[in-house]
Amino acid sequence: MPLGSHSSFLRRVLDMNGVELLSWVATVTTICVFLAGWRMCQQIRRQCNTQNVIYFPFIACWLNCVFWLKYGVLLSDPAMIFVNVIGIIFQVVYLFIYCSYAAEEQKAEIVRNCFLCFALAFAVLGYVRWIAASWETAVSHLGLVCSVFTVLMYGAPLSAVRRVMKSRSTESLPLPLCIANFLASVEWSVYGYFIGSQAVEIANGLGAIVAALQLGLFLVYPSRTHYDLSTAVPPV
Repeated sequence: MPLGSHSSFLRRVLDMNGVELLSWVATVTTICVFLAGWRMCQQIRRQCNTQNVIYFPFIACWLNCVFWLKYGVLLSDPAMIFVNVIGIIFQVVYLFIYCSYAAEEQKAEIVRNCFLCFALAFAVLGYVRWIAASWETAVSHLGLVCSVFTVLMYGAPLSAVRRVMKSRSTESLPLPLCIANFLASVEWSVYGYFIGSQAVEIANGLGAIVAALQLGLFLVYPSRTHYDLSTAVPPV
């Protein structure tokens, strides 16, 4: 890259205000969380089947991104729009890879569940578009839906907590994903505070608490597995 281009890039970064810079830092962190799904796809491709890999996280993340995308559109927020478009694309790619290796009966099940998610998304977005009495009402109600889905997404790894307690080991919890979730939730929560969005602030604040609890399990029950953060996060 020419020297002039470097100078122009640095100038644009320095010209950013703190909130704008925070939004793009949070965007990068969130994309790293999305990329964790690629590890599941790599496992599927290595074993040439979908055994021991569930597809629900891809559908749930897709639905979550659809709702936040609409919320970002309502607020005219470029960072929220961009990161959720990326998230939607990733989840569609992951589902395509999953379906490519799934058994025929499982493909039918995936199609049914995708249809249910489409119906739910249409119902929520239809309410926001045609039924909500005002823009403020639409933002408030959609923000509540987004908050619920976000907390559920952040808390997903806690489903393995019983196994952790029983085995006294956190090998069943993905440490890199827990760290990325914690960083992303803190960053988006602070961003939500600065832009005055309680939905973004509270949902991700709760997500940060859940992620912190997950990380606390690693202190109580250390894993015997060594995680290489340089490869584990980038390769959801």
